[in-house]
Amino acid sequence: MTIRNNSLTLPYLICGVLLISGRPAHADDPLVAEAQARTDKLIQEGFNLTYGLRVGRAGREIELLVAPSDDAHELSLWFAAQGEAEVRVISPDGEAFAGWNGIRGEQRLSRRLAPGRYVVRVTGAAGRGLIGLKGPALSRCRTDRMPLQERSARPQDGFHWPYVLYGQHSDDPRPPLVVPINVGFATEDLDLLRAAATCQVTRRRGLASTLDVPLLIPLFPRPSAPAPEGNLYLHALSRSALASTDPRLARVDRQLLAMVDDAAKAIGPLLPRMLI
Repeated sequence: MTIRNNSLTLPYLICGVLLISGRPAHADDPLVAEAQARTDKLIQEGFNLTYGLRVGRAGREIELLVAPSDDAHELSLWFAAQGEAEVRVISPDGEAFAGWNGIRGEQRLSRRLAPGRYVVRVTGAAGRGLIGLKGPALSRCRTDRMPLQERSARPQDGFHWPYVLYGQHSDDPRPPLVVPINVGFATEDLDLLRAAATCQVTRRRGLASTLDVPLLIPLFPRPSAPAPEGNLYLHALSRSALASTDPRLARVDRQLLAMVDDAAKAIGPLLPRMLI
């Protein structure tokens, strides 16, 4: 399939990439199996955010960003340690409102969470755990020391939203690997969109490195829309999305092509096709 942009002289070819993996590492570890079973159960129960974590002796912190909501959130915590561990959930105002001390623990609570940054902190012992959250929220993944840059929106060049670019500069033409974000709820908050992008980078950078191509993640929003849709899922290029007359939201397919043109200025020449 080809997509044309008035600013381009060559069509962009959209190519699909299928990655098939073998048997997962540590498949015989009972804690890994338990964590996977618990993850599957949370997904069946409608938890939109599940985060499995492995914690070393130095401890670990997981950052959660909660979006505004009139409804209660449901939080699920499980952790199994090799010794006495301390698990705490810290609210944006610094209050520890959930957690326990012990070798193994599990907790569920339902409450309306104020929007902002929450931290799940595990210290004292190594182990494995699972965080589940039902409601509008995202995790932020660490991207320290990665060749990562955010390119600002440039409406004058055809794109109204920023995008994240991963990869090193090269003089050899390459196709970009384009990965969308899916926050799962209506938002135009750039902090939330950026958080979603960080996790896409950590998930897809291995594939980008294997293919030796740069990774491009548009920070397109998911704005509110009248019922019955409730929100405008721009990434799906639905009829409603393509019919939008708001310049910021209109024809995000063309906005993406303009982002690719811009990316070439930062990371080197790009071939007239995309891997998706």
